[in-house]
Amino acid sequence: MPPEGLYISKGGNATRVVTPSDGLFVTSLSPGAFNDSGTLVFGLSKNFDNGATIATGNGGSLTTVVDTSGLFRFFDQPPAINDTNVVAFQATLKDGRQGVFTIKDGTITMIADNTSLFSGGFVGVGINNTGTAIFDAFREDGKEGIFTGNGKTITTIADTSSSFSRFLNNSINDNNQVAFGATLRHGAENVLSDGIFTGPDPIADKVIGIGDSLLGGTVTNLFFSGSINNSGQIPFFAEVRDDSDKTITGVFRADPVSKSIPESTSTLGLLAFGALGTGLALKGKLKQKSTVRRNGLTYTI
Repeated sequence: MPPEGLYISKGGNATRVVTPSDGLFVTSLSPGAFNDSGTLVFGLSKNFDNGATIATGNGGSLTTVVDTSGLFRFFDQPPAINDTNVVAFQATLKDGRQGVFTIKDGTITMIADNTSLFSGGFVGVGINNTGTAIFDAFREDGKEGIFTGNGKTITTIADTSSSFSRFLNNSINDNNQVAFGATLRHGAENVLSDGIFTGPDPIADKVIGIGDSLLGGTVTNLFFSGSINNSGQIPFFAEVRDDSDKTITGVFRADPVSKSIPESTSTLGLLAFGALGTGLALKGKLKQKSTVRRNGLTYTI
């Protein structure tokens, strides 16, 4: 048995990236921790405190991306990487600020921090190949939201000012389409999420939700791990209860239809264990509310 650690597997062969025997402890991985070049990004620490270094590796020597020798005090959320090796990460600075940043070849860009618009709580950081980052944060007004930014502008994708009560995992593809899991203010009890959505409208932008039909049964639980590919396909975990009150558990895929469909209806292809089902719509309309400019950044909220 290989030692406990972080590995990359291709064709059944596992390549070691880092193990505790190296004297380093790896923090958790984000859904966007692995790029198409086979490079993995992760946080490292020499103890069980928050990550002191963000590094990349592919089976050879590790490369330090950013550490706590400069501006940053620690990195307490898993970083993400795109195909051009731009790394997006959340950090707390030594002056007490918190924020979301990107780094490429040592150049750091601030995406957002808690000195303007945001109060903190930055989690769920990802980045696409156009350099647009996505993250979950709390605004100064106390509302949680899903946001995107590129160092110049910040756009609100959805927030808790209306129907949503909490967000769980998110993803952005290279077409700037976004998907996220969320719970609703008057949603189901004891579920991982009430639905998977692509925008601020919990009805028009819903991919699938609790109570929807799937495989001839009714969806009773959902989990979105945080992935939408460039074709708009979204994988998710679901529990489905059939007519005999038996629960079916599986991993499914939502496929957007290519043909134009009326606003009031939609079709979603669902692939489960090689069988096709029918579900709800995948729509990705982003509705902008207003624009303000603070500290050199333009915010759409």
